[in-house]
Amino acid sequence: ATRPKQGAMIEAGIHAREWLAHSTILYIIDKLLATKTMLNYMDFYIIPCVNPDGYEYTHTSCRLWRKNLNHNNSKDVKKWGVDLNRNFPVAFGHEGSSR
Repeated sequence: ATRPKQGAMIEAGIHAREWLAHSTILYIIDKLLATKTMLNYMDFYIIPCVNPDGYEYTHTSCRLWRKNLNHNNSKDVKKWGVDLNRNFPVAFGHEGSSR
């Protein structure tokens, strides 16, 4: 009997200002498709840009922005955004997480 393949999820671009992550994930995708060896053994689920609105904002308005552009019910851009990297269900609401 054939064993089911393992799966791997890869995400990039969670912080808008970290542009290298987007180039790196595209390089990884290219290598996976070019060699295909790993595709015989694993299924890959790839999210190349977790934070597209923040990424675009770093190209048009604020280079060092890292969060998404959730308006948080505020007209003040300084209060916008959620740091997506701090919103996984581990120690949510504790030190280091967004509230």
